[in-house]
Amino acid sequence: MKLPHYFFAFVMLLIIAQTVVAQPQIILKKNVFFPGETLQAEIHGVFIDGLDKANIALYRERQIPVIYDLGKVGKKYLLYMVLPEKPGNYSIRISGVKYETADGISDEPLSANFSVQESNFSTFSVRPGFIFTSGTFTIFIKSLKDSITVDIEMNGTEEKIELLPREEKKVALSLPSNFSVTSLTVSSGEISYEIPVFVYKEQSMNETQHLAEKPRIMFIPSVVNATILKGQEWSYQVYLWNYGNETLSNVSINADYAIDVFPANTALDAGEKKIITVRLRAEKDLAFNIIAFVPGFENFSAKLYVKINVTTNDSDVMLPEPIIPPLTCRERNGTICDTNEICQGEEIATIDGNCCLGKCIEQRENKKKRLVGIFLLIVLLILVAVIGKLSKKNPRAGLKQKATKK
Repeated sequence: MKLPHYFFAFVMLLIIAQTVVAQPQIILKKNVFFPGETLQAEIHGVFIDGLDKANIALYRERQIPVIYDLGKVGKKYLLYMVLPEKPGNYSIRISGVKYETADGISDEPLSANFSVQESNFSTFSVRPGFIFTSGTFTIFIKSLKDSITVDIEMNGTEEKIELLPREEKKVALSLPSNFSVTSLTVSSGEISYEIPVFVYKEQSMNETQHLAEKPRIMFIPSVVNATILKGQEWSYQVYLWNYGNETLSNVSINADYAIDVFPANTALDAGEKKIITVRLRAEKDLAFNIIAFVPGFENFSAKLYVKINVTTNDSDVMLPEPIIPPLTCRERNGTICDTNEICQGEEIATIDGNCCLGKCIEQRENKKKRLVGIFLLIVLLILVAVIGKLSKKNPRAGLKQKATKK
């Protein structure tokens, strides 16, 4: 039996389709978020040396420090970020990593754009945005505006949490060991999060402890690019942040290139940030990683990617901006203004959003509406008073009216 020509063409197309490698993608659950909301995303693609948390950053004209984490399930990566509270256009960028495309290997930065817009209703954030556990785990829920009631639902069980304005609570939850994958729903009003939960099977005590107490450290920023003069010494400072709940008594810091990094060892209390200094002298272009890790927990390290270009012309020198202190607004003795307020004074970026070091005042439009309302109320009160006085001065008119009714 002779097969038609189009059959062979169809088979060839199938073979070609299977060999084509798709461009890596950052897939957001939505493109518009509310201030302080938790962003959840999936990252698909074939990364040559894998994808690390240090390769990912949030930008709004410049890099913005945020709480975030990266995990991997099968061939896909999971990402979550607790977004800033300042409205505007933002971009998630992946850089310093090689990946496969239909045209071969590429190291061009990848990005996904989204916006943060103001809301008139109560919002809240939750972290983490995905969970790996051996059975027992915790989540953090924070009210971003008003007092709210948050519903937590998992496998048919429900729990309610009451939060005061801007209050954050730690909630402990657990699952039976016979579960492998499930989801956790956290909702209040218009906001609802579906958080995937991946449960490990029974493991030895050491492995279970390893998962429960893994270090949570990160560099801020996680990527540094600079163009410096050839042969001239250059130094730069970054923050190493322990964003977990455990004190880390022995954190090692080293580079995969011959440069000076100090301190080479440090201790970090829960929530503490310390300055790490990088010093080098380059005769040629170079790129390297600086790794921070707790011995025995190398799989949960923090990575700082540094790319240096050298030049002989002063006009070509491009140095990164000094780091933004990743402190909370409270630590900077500031206030995070409500969405209907503006900052009168200096406004700085902090880890939990834009922080006002001056005074938060109502926006003129809202203030104007309030003044108009007060004015109308005063006019109404004056009219009521005038009518009352007129009635007292002419009581007979009232009697005549009563008599007429009779």
